[in-house]
Amino acid sequence: MTSGTTIYLGAAQHMVQYFTAAGYPCPRYSNPADFYVDLTSIDRRSKEQEAATKEKAQSLAALFQEKVHGSDDFLWRAESRQQGVCTCVESLASPRDTSPLQTPTKLPGPVQQFAILIRRQLSNDFRDLPTLLIHGAEACLMSLIIGFLYYGHGAIKLSLADTAALLFMIGALVPFNVILDVIAKCHSERALLYYELEDGLYTAGPYFFAKILGELPEHCVYIFIYGMPIYWLANLRPGPEPFLLHFLLVWLVVFCCRTMALATAALLPTFHMSSFFGNALYNSFYLTGGFMISLDNLWTVPAWISKVSFLRWCFEGLMQIQFGGHAYHMASGNFTISIPGDMILSTMGLDSYPLYAIYFIIIGICGGFVVLYYVSLRFIKQKSSQDW
Repeated sequence: MTSGTTIYLGAAQHMVQYFTAAGYPCPRYSNPADFYVDLTSIDRRSKEQEAATKEKAQSLAALFQEKVHGSDDFLWRAESRQQGVCTCVESLASPRDTSPLQTPTKLPGPVQQFAILIRRQLSNDFRDLPTLLIHGAEACLMSLIIGFLYYGHGAIKLSLADTAALLFMIGALVPFNVILDVIAKCHSERALLYYELEDGLYTAGPYFFAKILGELPEHCVYIFIYGMPIYWLANLRPGPEPFLLHFLLVWLVVFCCRTMALATAALLPTFHMSSFFGNALYNSFYLTGGFMISLDNLWTVPAWISKVSFLRWCFEGLMQIQFGGHAYHMASGNFTISIPGDMILSTMGLDSYPLYAIYFIIIGICGGFVVLYYVSLRFIKQKSSQDW
């Protein structure tokens, strides 16, 4: 719409009279509500149309401010001498400027729909700057808290238990915060999405791709702020290759969590149901992640859940990056014992697949949630919670 700028505030029955006096009468056989929504909307299909519609919205906003100047409640009221005039006759006149409002003969193609939707998605995200800053501060604070907790050991290496706990926390803490943020955001957009899909403004496919790709900029910045300080403060395995592998694995697991939250938000009708189901899934993946309980000690059903737990595969991958092919030196009194890293992984049951396969497994789990999200958008009515 008009980015929060007030264009008209008054009685609904006087809206046509107000805009007619402003030079924008409603054409014959047109719904005034639809016509004036189009009139006051920002058209983002091209830079020229966006600039023209923004300029028109600003002029209408300035006109409204001029008309209600001096009013205590900033409401526009029709003059008594004009209230008896039939505005239907006036609306028969041709509008002075309807060139940007011509109804297209056919729906824009999927590529054009996607381009418009992703521009709107990014514009809305960056417009909500306080929320982005809060998310960035949240990621930075968590990173510094965990990093400084393991900082200061110098030449003394962390114990095996401390290192395993650190690696599990790196992959498990951030996704928990992401779930509720994504679900809340999706349900806040749900009412608008439902009516736009019902009106045929676009189809589910372009919206799906715009939503998935529109999450990437915030996601990348979030992971960069979160992942980099922990790695160096906790003195994990040095070198650019282990760091890049570590960063990519954390990026994948948090993005997998985002897609899970998107799928649950589209699958279930209310925010509370989506939050409950999302948290239940996350807790199941958390408990079967291979750290709280050894994978060898899980009974049948939790063992099945662990096969699709992205937290389990993230933990296994991070442990392989840290210990795979390298010896772990443990001090015992005046002696230093060298333990092969592969033996540690084998003892903990974290060597079931090679590292490259773990990346593909997480990508596959992520792809499953993406497909579920698309199917939910395509076949489930995205009504807002108040409509159920």
